Amino acid sequence: MLGLSFTNPALLHGLWAGLLPLLIHLLNRRRTVSVPFSNVALLQTLQQDRMKKVKLKQILLLIIRSLILLLLALAFSGPTVKGTRSDGTAGARTSAVLLLDRSLSMRHRLNGGTLFDRARERTREALGLFDSRDDVSLHLFDDRTEPFNSRSVEHVQSRLEIAQPSYRSTNLGPVLVQAFRQLGSSALVNRELYIISDMARGGWLSVPESLPAVSGLSIFVVPTRPKKVRNLGVLAASPLGQVLSVGRSATLEVELVNYGPDPGFEIPVEVYMDGRRIAQELLYLEPETNKKWHSRFTPERGGQVPVVLQLGEDDFEPDNSLTAVLAVPDQIRVLVLGETTGDTYYIEQALATSQDHGDQIIVHRAKPEELNQSLLANVDVVVLCNVSRLRRGQIDVLLRKIKRGTGLLVTLGEQIDIRHYNSELLPALMPTKLISVVGNPDQMRTYHSLERPLPVHPVFQNARPQKTFKGPRFYAYYRVQVTESLSTIVSFNSGSAAVLEARIEDGRTLMLTSSLGQDLSWTDLPVTGLFIPFLHQVIRYLAMETFGKSNYVVGETVSREITGIRAREALLKPPSGEPRTIWPEQRGANPVWPVGDLNEPGIWEIYANERLADMFAVHLPEEEVALTPVARIEGHFEDADVFTVAEETKLSDAVLETRMGKELWRPVLGMVFVLLAVEMLLARSTRTAMAGA
Repeated sequence: MLGLSFTNPALLHGLWAGLLPLLIHLLNRRRTVSVPFSNVALLQTLQQDRMKKVKLKQILLLIIRSLILLLLALAFSGPTVKGTRSDGTAGARTSAVLLLDRSLSMRHRLNGGTLFDRARERTREALGLFDSRDDVSLHLFDDRTEPFNSRSVEHVQSRLEIAQPSYRSTNLGPVLVQAFRQLGSSALVNRELYIISDMARGGWLSVPESLPAVSGLSIFVVPTRPKKVRNLGVLAASPLGQVLSVGRSATLEVELVNYGPDPGFEIPVEVYMDGRRIAQELLYLEPETNKKWHSRFTPERGGQVPVVLQLGEDDFEPDNSLTAVLAVPDQIRVLVLGETTGDTYYIEQALATSQDHGDQIIVHRAKPEELNQSLLANVDVVVLCNVSRLRRGQIDVLLRKIKRGTGLLVTLGEQIDIRHYNSELLPALMPTKLISVVGNPDQMRTYHSLERPLPVHPVFQNARPQKTFKGPRFYAYYRVQVTESLSTIVSFNSGSAAVLEARIEDGRTLMLTSSLGQDLSWTDLPVTGLFIPFLHQVIRYLAMETFGKSNYVVGETVSREITGIRAREALLKPPSGEPRTIWPEQRGANPVWPVGDLNEPGIWEIYANERLADMFAVHLPEEEVALTPVARIEGHFEDADVFTVAEETKLSDAVLETRMGKELWRPVLGMVFVLLAVEMLLARSTRTAMAGA
């Protein structure tokens, strides 16, 4: 079917110029004036015959000049006729952008290949629609965009053949904006956008509501999706609410999910720790459900311990394996700050008591005024015991240390400066405020106790009293303001918070709202059977983050802090691929290893001075595994023609039906030149005739 359209329709207003010759003619018309003369009847007859011919030529000139102006305006407006030539190819040049999804979800298996292999085939089909006259670019995208612009379709084809899917998430918004701008700046008649993807909903969340307007744009959506999903995956694995210690049994909680709608199937699950298999089981999951599975394990050494979970084969191999790095303290260095020995006495005595955990707690005591960056260099946990105040610079140094994983325990007392705590110390280290003191120190007739039973939390892992156990008495404590960013670990029987917890980036801070002074005027907790196991668990709990963050997600940019080693260079070993050399960089107060962009899941290792200096795990982006389709694509492209090409439809058939065909501005301009020549000849003969008349 043929139809006329224009690439520059605004210039059609120039058609009004065709009226100019007629207006000029009307304005220049002269009145006939009668002049008396002798009898010249014969001459009058002759003149009338000649003027009829002149007037005819003048009318033709008027028509030709109007046509010239009309055709010039028409040529500049870019007329094109819709349809295809008899050979099946469109006549007009095309500007095309092909968006090929290479994100993690394109690794789903499909009939012996993957979704990406199928998408590559469809992209080859699209490239077959273009020739050397067209402008074609290929954009490979995940959460980033890799554009490849070339005047040669063969070059684009070569880039396509070496493309591979990544492990990154999908972010379609930026690449769509880029493609719309590129097509909007093109002067070619046909403007086409191809989106070749699995159309998973997660990738469309970033698409803006309004995209740059592009006139005459055709969008071809080419979905490549499996007919059904058969995939079980590992979502997460972590110790179940426990502080890990060498030689002590713990529980690993593993979360599994069945993404498919079909009836569930059994699949083997294996757990490896330090390269040794420690558990194996055959599990069954119902369709589209999550399931938590628990496995017991015992760390045999301290430090960073790699854990690998492996599932049996299904249609999506990447999420059949999950790696994690567990932090098992083998030595915990504690800095205890107090203004008097009485403030730190019970804490020092309790930490000096062995608890047979397989790790070693090393305590160093100092006065608050001695706190500085050097003192904190190799500290895992800091304890503030009834410290009245800290200088602004000391708070900043401590805060930086906490953000990188150091733990902080704050105990209160009568010496603290409430105004200083509320205005400077607590806003930085613990988002709360001290309101007032409840109770009366030294008044032991009335007291408060902890809620019973004690809550389930790692700090009470080894400190659960029996029903007959006599709990500690609290004669006085501070009532505090509990904000949304705080969590209450345990409360008094009055409902007020007894121990609070806050997260500050990679570190934790805990606050006991009472005092642990030697005089026991605030509480008798230090002389009860609860105190020693409780305090040891608190210190271990706070030290869990001292290795820093050990689990990341593909796509993050990472630098690892250098601790306990001096080296001029290191060797970074990704899970696969070539190792590369990295050099330390000074960022802030501490040097770091600039790891850079994380592009694959698994265990990453850093070797310095010919030994393993650091390791961390990288996980898959969780939102990429589910293939839930986007609901309505057309809503994102309200000003464009959107065509969804089904799997069984030949891409060339769908495209050629919609293309604009022959450009007409060249033949129209040729007609203008012909009319100009005719006008010149006709105008010359008209002037000759009028001269003879």
